[in-house]
Amino acid sequence: QARLDADLTKAELTLDSVAFRKAPGVAARLQFDVARPVPGRTELRNFKIAGDTIAAEGLIVLGPDGKTREFTFPDLSLNTISRVDVQGQLRADRIWDVHAKSATFDGHDLFRELFNVQNQPKIVPKDKPGLDLTAEIDTVLGFNDTNLKSVRLKLQKRNDTGNEKITALDVSAKYETGKSFEARIRSQHGSDRTLTATSDDAGQTFKAIGFYPNANAGDMNLDLALDGRERSGTLKANSFFVFGDQVVSEVFQNGDGQSTTNRGTRKKVVRERIDFEWMVLPFSLGCGQFVMNDVEIRGPLIGARARGKADFKSQRLQIGGTYIPLSGLNSALGGLPVLGQLLAGPKGEGIFGITFAVQGPMGNPEVLINPFSGIVPGILRETQQLTPDSYRITPCSDRPSPAAKIDASRASSAAPAATGAVPSAAVPRGAAPDVITDWSSAARAARQR
Repeated sequence: QARLDADLTKAELTLDSVAFRKAPGVAARLQFDVARPVPGRTELRNFKIAGDTIAAEGLIVLGPDGKTREFTFPDLSLNTISRVDVQGQLRADRIWDVHAKSATFDGHDLFRELFNVQNQPKIVPKDKPGLDLTAEIDTVLGFNDTNLKSVRLKLQKRNDTGNEKITALDVSAKYETGKSFEARIRSQHGSDRTLTATSDDAGQTFKAIGFYPNANAGDMNLDLALDGRERSGTLKANSFFVFGDQVVSEVFQNGDGQSTTNRGTRKKVVRERIDFEWMVLPFSLGCGQFVMNDVEIRGPLIGARARGKADFKSQRLQIGGTYIPLSGLNSALGGLPVLGQLLAGPKGEGIFGITFAVQGPMGNPEVLINPFSGIVPGILRETQQLTPDSYRITPCSDRPSPAAKIDASRASSAAPAATGAVPSAAVPRGAAPDVITDWSSAARAARQR
């Protein structure tokens, strides 16, 4: 019998099935006993990993080739919250069959893994086995103090000549309100994968996955094509309301053309709750960018058409469009023959509309209103837009290098009055930029903490 004791502080540890990663420099230690081998089987008993972010004790079984064939960890702790009973066995078809149960699981990293906006496949060794994961979790903690209950998950990952990707997914869960959430990934025509997600509480879903914290109630449907150079899809929501979003309130209330930022004096938010009847949001994802065009949102009192782009690597956004006051009456008048079509504009927004823009750092955007657009006939309203007519994903190869971004930032900060842009924080020469790889701004705050 032999015993191994190793310091893993300088090592990187990853557990793909639960989206766990221990970075180099985080303290951890490994111990196990090597039992006397029997033909075709070697047991690593009392297998223990103890560190700042992980604690595990169990059994690992090696096959005749010295590679792992089985594992059992009845109490795997990934942080102070997540504790998992997990076991797995490598089948003859080289697929890991893994089963996991947990009372409470911190789902932040898992949501980032599932909804990552980077569209580059994960590069793995060509002989890495696939994964069939079945999980039952009583409570999953999401973003914005949300919880998913009775979570049931089935996931398949396959290694296609060194490119690992999720080939199938089934998730079902309940919120504390009793409302449901379901998500599914399926392959179409043998190759193209599509993610579909539905919920009868759109607000809780947007909060849980870290997409948008100010939506409440409603139902939603998401269709997202996962393959190709860009991911494209459509998000639809009905009968929801936005509560406490200062930027949205400014867009729908300021009509004097005054721009506001967090560094200046914002107008007091008068309308804390804004109701909407429906929303249709076509979008594309890729290279750390979220692009939306031809977005339409309508409510009993207000509505909008918009397009825009959010760059999660630079943490900047630019959104523009037309705000439609009294959208119900506006739409009715716009339906009048000939005259209504001329006044309502080529896209049928309504007779009365005010163009707007929201731009700058995600955490501190500037709101711009064009008051003159309200008196311009709808057919000419597009000439009053404050943003480009459409947006596209900038290919990763075409994006400026960190040095170029630093030079651009210095140039813009040197002449902010000429451009009207909000200068970004200066980055020290040679410093690596803070890269955000998912749509949740909470990731930035977590890393800074």
